[in-house]
Amino acid sequence: MKGLKNILFNSKQEKLTEKAFTQSIAISVFGILLCVVALCSVTWAWFSDGVSSSTTSIQSANCDVSVSVTSDGTTVDPVDGKYTFTKDKVYEITITATGTAESAYCILNIGGTQYYTVQIPTTATETVPNHIKFTLQFSAEKTDVEIITRWGTSSQEERDFANGLYYLNFVAEPTQTEAPENSESAESTETVTPSPEVTE
Repeated sequence: MKGLKNILFNSKQEKLTEKAFTQSIAISVFGILLCVVALCSVTWAWFSDGVSSSTTSIQSANCDVSVSVTSDGTTVDPVDGKYTFTKDKVYEITITATGTAESAYCILNIGGTQYYTVQIPTTATETVPNHIKFTLQFSAEKTDVEIITRWGTSSQEERDFANGLYYLNFVAEPTQTEAPENSESAESTETVTPSPEVTE
């Protein structure tokens, strides 16, 4: 301690007592230690800092629309996205919707003209099923029908295809829920716009 005192203070300066010198050194050492602790704390905070926030998952609505076409108990598969209907055969179309979306619908593209189905709910209730069934019959030798599935609500006001109805060349017979045995008894002289009927 005396050697350090002699280095820091020469003989020409005012004499410094041993006690005062010790206090000065102690204060300096304490200040240095305080700076080291603060530096370590800042360094630790810098490298250990992390950003955490609560995450909210956003899930969009989904809908699955399946189409089944049968004739005489045989399933008809589409070719290049189109179903081919032959003359006088009766075809039963079943469209089922499932998912978290509220409803779905289908567009039937026949001869370049689009015909819309009614809305199909994705959740079945006691009174309203989550599917529609209707039958189609054509008098042309061959008719290609493209069934386009859509989910959501259609803005189309006129809906051509409803549940439980029979259509012969798009002439609806609302009083008949099943296809007749022959096409002659189902023909009508005027087009009828039926109100949707719900049948199980």
